[in-house]
Amino acid sequence: MNDPPDVAKKKNYNDVGLQYNFTNKLAINSTGPIYLIINRIESENNFSNVSPFLIKRAIDSTCGGEVSECKKLRNGTLLIKTKNSLQANKLIKLTAMNTNIKIQVSVHKSLNYSKGVIYSPDLFGVPEEEIQLHMASQKVTEVKKILRKENETLKETGLLILTFAAIELPEYIYMGYQKIYLRPYIPPPIRCNNCLHYGHLQKTCENNKICYNCGNPSHINADSNEVCTNSCCCINCKENNIDDWKHSAKDKNCPIFLKNKEIQAIKVLQKTSMRNAEKIYNSRHIKHNSTYSAVANSNTPKIARAKLIW
Repeated sequence: MNDPPDVAKKKNYNDVGLQYNFTNKLAINSTGPIYLIINRIESENNFSNVSPFLIKRAIDSTCGGEVSECKKLRNGTLLIKTKNSLQANKLIKLTAMNTNIKIQVSVHKSLNYSKGVIYSPDLFGVPEEEIQLHMASQKVTEVKKILRKENETLKETGLLILTFAAIELPEYIYMGYQKIYLRPYIPPPIRCNNCLHYGHLQKTCENNKICYNCGNPSHINADSNEVCTNSCCCINCKENNIDDWKHSAKDKNCPIFLKNKEIQAIKVLQKTSMRNAEKIYNSRHIKHNSTYSAVANSNTPKIARAKLIW
């Protein structure tokens, strides 16, 4: 009887034309699942026209088995979620799927990290760098204190944002012998200070500058103490046909602000994309024109009752 086929030989890297750079190292220290991005080096090409069978064969051969997730993104790159750091350490060394498909594998810039908030007044006056140094063994890579302005002076609040080199936020951490529980950190919605629209920052804005109070083209000298005395008009509410738009675009009760605030919470808590978070938000809310007065007088939204930090 003939010997059974050598399965290991079928998975030999050379059989599928794979190429590697064994000096490549992971830029993150984690033992759990890791998100990676695969780009084609040729700028004019992406993975939109590459066979899914070739992609799977290259990834599985390199990692020694299947990864948790692999999907093509809208920009034509591949998003990979490995089962563990062992797979990631192997995949980071892959430089070509065959002789025609040269690639670069890198660690995803945000998905491998999680952020949480703690309250610890015992850390008043302790530098952020010193706190991070003492907590590095708990995978803390960055510490940022939340400050508030009082009489033009920034003061500590006792709240700190901790960034972890881990996909899942830990339930608690230790500050010395103190056990402190974490809450998810929800960043505020991104709003342009130039045109006041959501979703981009001023440095990339090509629109005209808008007055945050009246919604007209900017007419106040930014270097003066002049204040707009026109009637309030929120440009975002007016453009979205919200009935009561007679408030500042910076008002915390603005329906559009609260909408974007909830979408941001969905994105973080469900670990999904902004596009998918918007779909989830729309499925939760019946489309109708919210009034500013109804929002201002309503009870605290469910998402806020979770005591999250914005």
